[in-house]
Amino acid sequence: MFVEVDWQLTSGATQWIFSINDSTFTNRVLLLKSAVDEYIDARVYKSGSAVWNEPYTISLSGIQKIALTYSATGGKMYINGSEVLDDANDLSFSAGTLTDVDFGQSATSSGQANMWIRAVALFTTRLSDAEAYSLTGYDTYAQMANALQYTIL
Repeated sequence: MFVEVDWQLTSGATQWIFSINDSTFTNRVLLLKSAVDEYIDARVYKSGSAVWNEPYTISLSGIQKIALTYSATGGKMYINGSEVLDDANDLSFSAGTLTDVDFGQSATSSGQANMWIRAVALFTTRLSDAEAYSLTGYDTYAQMANALQYTIL
């Protein structure tokens, strides 16, 4: 998953970046900025239990490019071209488990997003380290497209 956000209200409110889930809190992959500590948390819940709940403990503001990858061999988070979290737990789900995608809110919330979501991408297979770096490491989409020989429509 990839998201580019521009935080506007950065204090005192949980900022849901995205959640891929089964319409509940039972099975989900999510990224949020906590109201309490102001850090980004990458979380994976399977059958209601947290199997990955890891904060990136550097306060961020402004425009950030974030990629989160997960599979049976673990998960990683990249921010602005740097790998910042790494986990070796089995973070995979059975096919058809994660059916909903929510940006700017939690699985069961209709709260208003308090950041600008500038770009999103959801991939059906886990990104390689190089792909995750490439998505988060370029300054502009044109620069990334040129380097990777992509055509952006």
